[in-house]
Amino acid sequence: MRISESPSESPISAMFQSKMTRTFHPVGQGAFYSERFYCGTDNVCNVVYDCGTQTNHNNLSKIIGNAFPTINGEKQKINYLFVSHFHEDHINGIKMLLQECDIEWIVIPAIMDKNILLCDYIHNTIRSEESYDDGNWFMEQILSNPNAESVELNGQIIKLRKLDSQRDSIELVNIGWEYILYCPLSGDWKEFVEEFNKEFPAPYAQFNGNNFMILKNSFTKKTDGFERLKKLYKNYYKDPKKNDNYYSMAVLSKPVCSDEKTDEMMCLYTGDYPARDNKCLQELKTYYDGYWKDFKTMQVPHHGSRYDNPKELYDISGRHCVYSYGTNNRFHHPCGKMLSELLIKQESLIPVNEDKRYEKNFEYR
Repeated sequence: MRISESPSESPISAMFQSKMTRTFHPVGQGAFYSERFYCGTDNVCNVVYDCGTQTNHNNLSKIIGNAFPTINGEKQKINYLFVSHFHEDHINGIKMLLQECDIEWIVIPAIMDKNILLCDYIHNTIRSEESYDDGNWFMEQILSNPNAESVELNGQIIKLRKLDSQRDSIELVNIGWEYILYCPLSGDWKEFVEEFNKEFPAPYAQFNGNNFMILKNSFTKKTDGFERLKKLYKNYYKDPKKNDNYYSMAVLSKPVCSDEKTDEMMCLYTGDYPARDNKCLQELKTYYDGYWKDFKTMQVPHHGSRYDNPKELYDISGRHCVYSYGTNNRFHHPCGKMLSELLIKQESLIPVNEDKRYEKNFEYR
């Protein structure tokens, strides 16, 4: 299925003739990537992929403000916000983004399984800091009414698009640009939920129809409940095929009409895509088969985790491989062995961390 949407500005040729800037913002252990299309002198279209951090939250509002400053006192419009998945380091900046910008569309993977919601909520509770919003706010807002075609966030009415068939595409018609989406939508969380319900009976968690609620105050880091929850989650998470990266949505950004020149403009955003799973990796490569040898820029999955970056993912040499990581993250991302292998393959390694000097911009015309 294809959605055809375009900003309200005057149309230009369907062939890409605009200036475009793609930015990997310095959020550290997280993800915040944007694309800005300049059409003519004043017309602008903005697209964002994820917005969150685990190591640079104090500066996140400033980073967002610098990326989307007000113009003549008016907020900028973000035409599309793509959310790869609901981990807090990919979504806990969305509330700030809403304060700084007007968002027209939010595109998410169609995760309506209550088991997944519970697992994600607990994941965010365990890994977030108590001093700031951890992203569960966004989950609750989006998923409180899973059949809604729009959501109200911070007073904004935003159109909501769910990737519910694994594959989809969105075209910016008047710009001649498109986004091709893919999501594995796999994983099994039933066993974890069963164990959780045994360990934490009501009222810790409650499902009411399609609505989901968990009493997070019961799991503050100073309580025995939090330690029991952490132990339960870690035991469950040992099996890589049962972790909640298994629905991370990939997005290929590309001109509608591709040739040797425009191939340089393509970028594959991967979020925390579970490339560790050979089936998921092969599905990704098969789905993007017509473009796999052509796109020149790729976000390294999962902040350079050793698990989600097998050699088979990097079968094409000479790409710009951008990896976002926190300089003091506790997950030991990125993996040094993986980086060494990419250097041997003559990939262009581009680190992006909390340092403003490591912000990476690509400009195309």
